[in-house]
Amino acid sequence: SFDREHQSTYTFRLKAVDGGDPPRSSYVGVTINVLDENDNAPVIVVPSNISYKYLTPETHPGTQVNWVRAEDMDTGVNAELEYSIASGNPFQLFQISPNNGEVTLEKTIIRKHYGLHRLVVRVNDKGKPSRHGTALVHFYINETLTNQTFVETLLGHSQDTPLDIDIAGVSEYE
Repeated sequence: SFDREHQSTYTFRLKAVDGGDPPRSSYVGVTINVLDENDNAPVIVVPSNISYKYLTPETHPGTQVNWVRAEDMDTGVNAELEYSIASGNPFQLFQISPNNGEVTLEKTIIRKHYGLHRLVVRVNDKGKPSRHGTALVHFYINETLTNQTFVETLLGHSQDTPLDIDIAGVSEYE
């Protein structure tokens, strides 16, 4: 079997011999180009699921606050990636660029936004059928960052919370 990720082309020579007396022969070069199959899902390179960015209430809307970067071992449309926020954005505070994974703050931060936020970011390739990878992007919003252990505890709770549950605004996360 052929796998483009291991070797994308094969080149060899064939020799054809006729049955005459004396036999005559000829050589021809053959190149096989292996086409890409969408057999790899995007892999999230940054950020890690247990990292977070600290944001103060003074962070201005339109500010880039994080960046999700993914890679795909395939080629062509099978490696073209599209980023989206699948869940975890109940206040619509954040937006992600579908083309490059840049996360921006979209609204002014107010008191009810304080605490840990977890965006579930989905990265799809444009292959048929499409494959995807998922990343957790965390933000801790507060006026100060005085208790690092507390934030790490919140991150631990986030890891144990099902992805379809929004943690922003839940009392035990504030």
